This record gives sequence, C-alpha cells and structure tokens, in this order.
Amino acid sequence: MGLLRTSEIRRLGLRFSEGYRSGEDQEFSAKLYFGGGRIDYGRGTGHYVIGADASDRVTSEARPILEDFRFATDLVESTWFSRLSESARSSIVTKLIRVHVFSAVMSRGEAAWTPQERDAFAAVLKVLVGSAEKSLRPLSVVDVRLVKSIMTLAPAMKK
Repeated sequence: MGLLRTSEIRRLGLRFSEGYRSGEDQEFSAKLYFGGGRIDYGRGTGHYVIGADASDRVTSEARPILEDFRFATDLVESTWFSRLSESARSSIVTKLIRVHVFSAVMSRGEAAWTPQERDAFAAVLKVLVGSAEKSLRPLSVVDVRLVKSIMTLAPAMKK
C-alpha cells in the first residue's frame, strides 16, 4: 500500500496481470520494486495488515495448487525475471515461498492434500526454486526442510 507516481507506472510499463484469481499484483509490485526508482517509507503513518480489511478474501479461497500459483510460475518464467540478477531473483522467490507457499501449507487441511495436489505443489516449488537457486538460503532450517519435503513428495507431516 502506498502512493505511486503515475510517471513511474508509465516509465516501467506497469500493469496488473490479467487472468488470475489471486496474485495479479505480484509482477506489478516486483517490477516497481526492482525498477530503479525511489521508494520512501512513511514513518509514523499507517501500515497494511494482511486480511484486516475483510473477513473473506479471494486470496484465502482454496483453489487447485496449479491455479493458485500460476501467477508465481508465470512470473519466474518471464523474460523480465530471467534478466534480473541472481540476488534479485532469489529475493523474489524467497518472498513467494515465505508468503504464498507457507500460507498455502497452513490454510489447507490435511484432506486437501490429494496425491494430485501434492504432485502439483512439488512441481510448482521445483519451478520456483529452480529459477533462483539461492532462494532457500535466508530460510530457517525447518522452513528449508518443509520446502524440500514438498519438492520430494515426502510423506505428509503429522500434527
């Protein structure tokens, strides 16, 4: 959340992605962040709390994994992404894992993890991590184990 200069949006050719139920802002935000413009933090101003503005959100609806993460795989497979530095690519993928992957794990009950959905999740993570090999470095040991267990289709974790 913030104020954007229209000139920056035009300079970077930013548009929200079309055709996604969720994640349409991710490419826009990444291109804005890595676009070389100035970003200021408004000290003492409000801040965005995810989910505080609504009791039901499209982003929290359970959708098939491939549909849920199409925005992410499309982003990391884009020409724009491939031209970024390894550090920038890793930053984006680390963020996608921390925010979107872990949220998907937490928001789905055990019954949602059919063999097909687990296969799809493994495929998505292989695309994400494969696009930025250093993306797992900032994660905790436990987080890396979770990602790797999903990627290798290890038996489902018990509570």
